[in-house]
Amino acid sequence: MSKKINPAIAAAAETIAPEVALVATTAIAPFQAISMNLDISLIDPSPLNPRTIFSDEGIQELSDSIQKYGLQSEILVRPKNGRYELIFGERRLRASKKAGLTTIRAKCEDLSDSEAKIRAFIENLQRENLTPIEEGDAFVRLLDEPDMTVKRLCADLGKSEGYVRTRINLMKLIPEVVELLNNKEISLEIAKEFANYSKDIQQTVCKDHFKENGYFSWRGISAKEFSERLYSRYMTQLDNYSFDKTECNTCEFNTLQQKMLFSFCSDCGGCQKTSCLQAKNEAYMVKRSVDLITNDPRVHLMKTTTSNKAVVDQLTEMGHDISDLEKSVYNYDNGPRMPQKPDAEESGDADDYQCALEEYEKDLERFKERCTELEYSVTEGKVLKYAVIEDTDVKIYYEKVRAETTTQNGVTVTTVPVVPAKDLKQKDERNHEICITHITKELKKVLHCEKKDFPKTEITPREQQFFHYILLSKISDKHREILGLKTDYSSKTTERMKYAANLTDEQKTMLMRMTIMSYCDDMYEYNCKPDSANSAIITEFSTLHFPDQANPIIDRYKGIFEKRHVNLVKRIDAIEKQAENMRIQSMFEAGALWKMPDGTILNILTGEILDENVVFHALPDAEIPEYPIEEQPEGDFPEPDIEEPQTEDEPEGEYPDDPYEFIPFEDAAMKTGKGQKSKAKSKAKPKAKTMRISPKKTKLAA
Repeated sequence: MSKKINPAIAAAAETIAPEVALVATTAIAPFQAISMNLDISLIDPSPLNPRTIFSDEGIQELSDSIQKYGLQSEILVRPKNGRYELIFGERRLRASKKAGLTTIRAKCEDLSDSEAKIRAFIENLQRENLTPIEEGDAFVRLLDEPDMTVKRLCADLGKSEGYVRTRINLMKLIPEVVELLNNKEISLEIAKEFANYSKDIQQTVCKDHFKENGYFSWRGISAKEFSERLYSRYMTQLDNYSFDKTECNTCEFNTLQQKMLFSFCSDCGGCQKTSCLQAKNEAYMVKRSVDLITNDPRVHLMKTTTSNKAVVDQLTEMGHDISDLEKSVYNYDNGPRMPQKPDAEESGDADDYQCALEEYEKDLERFKERCTELEYSVTEGKVLKYAVIEDTDVKIYYEKVRAETTTQNGVTVTTVPVVPAKDLKQKDERNHEICITHITKELKKVLHCEKKDFPKTEITPREQQFFHYILLSKISDKHREILGLKTDYSSKTTERMKYAANLTDEQKTMLMRMTIMSYCDDMYEYNCKPDSANSAIITEFSTLHFPDQANPIIDRYKGIFEKRHVNLVKRIDAIEKQAENMRIQSMFEAGALWKMPDGTILNILTGEILDENVVFHALPDAEIPEYPIEEQPEGDFPEPDIEEPQTEDEPEGEYPDDPYEFIPFEDAAMKTGKGQKSKAKSKAKPKAKTMRISPKKTKLAA
């Protein structure tokens, strides 16, 4: 008995080459495949394909290979709704389209959705590695199929259970982390660590540490370090935090309150509400930081790349100065460690306990001595005491300050440690300077006002004081002595402001003139122009107040100038006359100069009238030709152009151009009777009067 063949496969077999059709029309067993040449336009992509990312460069390379060598392996399709659904081979299909092919070699097989998923995934996994996200997505979709388990999936794919479960766990990643992984900005190992935490934590870590390469960026760190940072920063075990947990003991989100669900929990509870845990710990860290610097002003607040950003931001907003720790915390001293008192029960017999207790007393004494020495060193500035803001706590570290010796120009300088109080004063002064710097910078922008915003009120006494203060900054030490002021006051702006407020009228007048003198002293004397304002200011001011000294100077240099000026003017005139003579000579040689009846000399080419004396000087021996004038015979002037109005009953165009042609003329060769002449004239004259008579143009004599 023959098996029933799928109608779609049989229909496809009828449209291909005869030798292939022969095979396709025979009865086939279930799952038997038929190879055929399929029209590419009949093939639809499958939503079951695990591959979602296709490299344009890879498609182009495959297309070039197909054009050169042809398709080496066929694709797999299954019949669906009169068309064909692609199971695997989408890269080959895309490359064939790009190569300009209209048909493609395909194997057609009747497959279920589950079978199609497995075949597609295995084929893609064997041909080219899928991305970890594509693998995880494919695993999840395969596990949705009936009777499909992780163990069966591992057996079908030849993968370990850990490999499959890790890829499935990646489906917990938020889109931002997926994008980082696909763009190879993070490694697969870091992505695996991300997947172990909630979406809220992933979102926070991405925003705070992977958004950009800032101070708190975690880009480029190893997977091990990333795992440690995540654990210490976001692990929810309450024992890892130092804040007061009184409220946590009765909280519904404490795992100790849910023994039914978390039977594995020991005495250490875990918090399931991360936002609450972080808020409590941040509040604790801020309070601890403030308490440390309040109780011990010698403490310096420090931060590192792993510091809790929210805590740093809050303390900065509160106005606390936080510096960067130059090295890792492992390079600093934690300070003396308090010895642990022995336990009588753990010590065994009484003699052992007594020996341990005596040793403890000695260690405790040494501990106290070291603490006292350390505190003295901190007070003297030999040791710096740091409160370092870490991920979940604020810890104390110490750094020994070493005296620095430098030699410059043969001089050896030793820099000794600065005592904490002095250091803090310097820091406070610097902070105040920074404050004023920012205020000044911003107020400069305010003073760049528009015309409509410019102040129009009366000048206040305080503004006059400002003006005089500014003028005082412009004058020299010599002028300050003339005013009766201290010569060293310029470095003390407060004293200068006092002087500006107490100037007499005479001093104000002197100050104004001193400012003018200072301005003149700053003038750039080179390339001065005679008509410049600066030249007028210094000349007039000097002759006004110091005529005995100024006038001789002005007269001396003006005398030198006048002599040079006269000589240069003579040379300039000679050069200009020579150039003019050459120009006139060139006109004469070109035949352009003519003498007019009124005695003027004219350049007939340009119409320029030249001075007779200048021409004579340039051409002393030359004879300028007189311009010829043609006399016009008497009575040979054209009649004016007279325009006479037309009458409505006699329209234009009925008569010839010359109406006098109607009037007979005397000709000796022709005999015309007197009666005929009179009759013709009487008829022509009325018609001629009604026409415009335009005289012929006569050329005037030149």
